[in-house]
Amino acid sequence: MRLFCKVARILTALITASVIFVFSACNISLNTLSVTLGKPIDFSGIADTARMIESRADTKALSGENTELYINRNNGSVSVYDRISQKSWNSLPGFSNTFASDYILTVFDGERICSLDTAVCLDEKDGFSYKIEGNTVKAVYNLSYESISVSLPVTYSLWGGRISVSVDVNDVTLSEGNTLLSLSVLPYLGALRYDINSSGLEAFGDYYVVPDSVGALMRTAVENDLKEMTFSVYGKEYYKEYVNAPLGAYGIKNGNNALSLTVTDGEEACFIRVLRSNADGQNINRIYPEFQITGISGTEDKVNIAEEGYDGRLCVVYETLNGESADYMG
Repeated sequence: MRLFCKVARILTALITASVIFVFSACNISLNTLSVTLGKPIDFSGIADTARMIESRADTKALSGENTELYINRNNGSVSVYDRISQKSWNSLPGFSNTFASDYILTVFDGERICSLDTAVCLDEKDGFSYKIEGNTVKAVYNLSYESISVSLPVTYSLWGGRISVSVDVNDVTLSEGNTLLSLSVLPYLGALRYDINSSGLEAFGDYYVVPDSVGALMRTAVENDLKEMTFSVYGKEYYKEYVNAPLGAYGIKNGNNALSLTVTDGEEACFIRVLRSNADGQNINRIYPEFQITGISGTEDKVNIAEEGYDGRLCVVYETLNGESADYMG
């Protein structure tokens, strides 16, 4: 059995068991990733404005062993480029920039839970800045919405053929009276489009390898009632409605190329979210890590915030694969 034979050992170990479950045949009922009791909390408050249409990351920032990192100097979108296959994995895919963003944060302002993302909420004056230090890019995303302001420092590093994306939660600053609840990291990197009514489907024949117990494939050219899943890394006891995941890792297969992701820091706060193209009307399959920084419970009328949250380092590592290394055999 082989999956992306050059993929990081942590991902390979995840799927080397003898049984593979295909999502299209599973019958699992899951709730969405909102920690609530009773009536679901209303996640309103997201800025209702036109999204940025500029998505191309065209400035080379880092170059390593067959892998390059490009960055958009205006909005901070990134692209991971495989020089061998000439495949670009874009954080804002051209087909989804109506919806896509690089980072999504949920913030409690004392009354509401608000969602801020870097496509809508970058500050108009100094929304994004970065500097290159050796094999590292130190970037800062400044977001604002009404009375909420957030400064999100992100570090991109290149070592060998792998690119790491890290955030030190202690370095994230919020305006007074606001609490960071969650952070989604590059949620559209590796997104695959699928439209059942169109021809030349980009996602046809492709799949995600997800951390469901011994490993599972999610075919991206399938639409069924299992529209989304949430995997709780290390099976956190207080999130029993989600599927337990032994490791924070997954893989994305697209044509003759593949992208693997491994969560190396912050696993105890991590969930892996998977959405099919029919989950929310975007016609886009996507898989990404979401980190729960501060726990919440309650109802729409009364939200309870945990006194303490995760305050360590978050880090995910991406590796590009191509040719035979990007194939699955089992």
